[in-house]
Amino acid sequence: MRNKHGYDLNSLLILGNIIICCIGIYLYSTAGGNEYIDLYTLLLLCVFGVQNILILLHERKKRNPLITVLMLVNLVYYMGRIVTLLYEPWSVTLGGDVFTANDLNYALLFILLANTAIFFGLIAPTKKGKSIINNCEETRYSSPLIVIIILLMMIIISLFGLLKFEFIGRIAGFITVFLVNIQIVLLLTILYIIINYKKISKIYLTILITLIIFYVLSHTLMGSRQAIILVIILWLFVKLSIESRVAITKKMIVLSVAIVPTALFVFTLATFIRSSIPSTDAGSIGKERINILIDYEGPKGSIEKYLLPIFDRIGFLDYSTDVIRNSNKYSDIINFPYYIESIVDNTLTPGFDIFNTIRVSWAAPYVSKGFSIPTREDVIDAYQSNQITVYGEHYVLFGGYASLIILFCVSYLFQNIYLRVNRRNTFPYLFYRSLVILIFYYWLNSYGIDWLFMDLITMLISICLLKNFYYVRKMKYDKSEQDCAPELKDATH
Repeated sequence: MRNKHGYDLNSLLILGNIIICCIGIYLYSTAGGNEYIDLYTLLLLCVFGVQNILILLHERKKRNPLITVLMLVNLVYYMGRIVTLLYEPWSVTLGGDVFTANDLNYALLFILLANTAIFFGLIAPTKKGKSIINNCEETRYSSPLIVIIILLMMIIISLFGLLKFEFIGRIAGFITVFLVNIQIVLLLTILYIIINYKKISKIYLTILITLIIFYVLSHTLMGSRQAIILVIILWLFVKLSIESRVAITKKMIVLSVAIVPTALFVFTLATFIRSSIPSTDAGSIGKERINILIDYEGPKGSIEKYLLPIFDRIGFLDYSTDVIRNSNKYSDIINFPYYIESIVDNTLTPGFDIFNTIRVSWAAPYVSKGFSIPTREDVIDAYQSNQITVYGEHYVLFGGYASLIILFCVSYLFQNIYLRVNRRNTFPYLFYRSLVILIFYYWLNSYGIDWLFMDLITMLISICLLKNFYYVRKMKYDKSEQDCAPELKDATH
């Protein structure tokens, strides 16, 4: 498992699959099943683990970052979810008796087949990719001061959107939603730090890291539970884009263990804030939020009160099962005409509507409960975004098991795009590879094609506006300097 660089993430994922299967068997043998888990579910969990391990063994021979992301998502959000439902059945994300063990088993069987289709789509392309493993000075990078200014401005703008000043908040919200994507800014910044880690002065490096930490804390206090997750996955995707693998050092493991208590507190705090702030004030900083922060003492009682918000956050399997089980109901909003109307209203016509159609993820909670499709007026004061995941969405959109063909084709397309990224400069080359991995991750954790389309538009605008602030141009070498060209080696199949 370990080499001179640390523990290979691939090996840790294999170990994780084995541990989760063992935990599942232990919990079932000691406490038995429940309304969501039966013996067949346990067998599917073990099949899930075996399939993942076989895929990871293949990935170890032919490195493929997209396969690594697929396996990471399935380990944490699907296999991990089965175990948490065994441990605490009333942690079901959607609440109540929304599905049975038979429904969950049917969804798991489809997900197993879907992962097989995605895997074969990812290994089908024959073109070999290249991975830069020695970053020479073929690219001249911008001053870290410029990177600091851009990141600081984005944090300030995002915070303005939280203030209870309607005009300023609307402008800030428009900028962050339609013009500059904070995820792109963070991705560019993290890539800049990793590439220039040994060249940036300690002062600038400390400022950049402090700003990123401040972003995480400020958005957590707003009630966001994904800020810290976003920073971690962006770092992971950048590392994958550079070497197609990630080595986890002992220092990183020790640090991760050390911050677990803090992470638990921060996560439960964000969950408490989300549930305590009125929906009309959910995105603003006001007296109510300050009072909540002052009075917050953390969950009291058993450890389950700390774990339940985490179990809720990893409930991707719950959403997939609900959508697959109720495919007839969800087909009213998961269809191409609805997507087109949603894209027009929510992306192409900012400030006004043509069809009065809200995003699929906003309509999903109403459809799940058997209500009619809501309008924008219905959700303007209170809305909730339900995840539908790539499995549920494609199952409904393409008619059940016929969607396996589409999943194969889309994953094949992702892999081809990733392998065909070709830039003469190191920075844009690694950036676009990281971006493809990020979009693939969002596709797996889908909130609807309409939402993904909106993200793609804002990402494209942000890239056009910002990318040239992080690097200048490719430096010209004379013949005596050719040995400094970046070293390339085959890294992906």
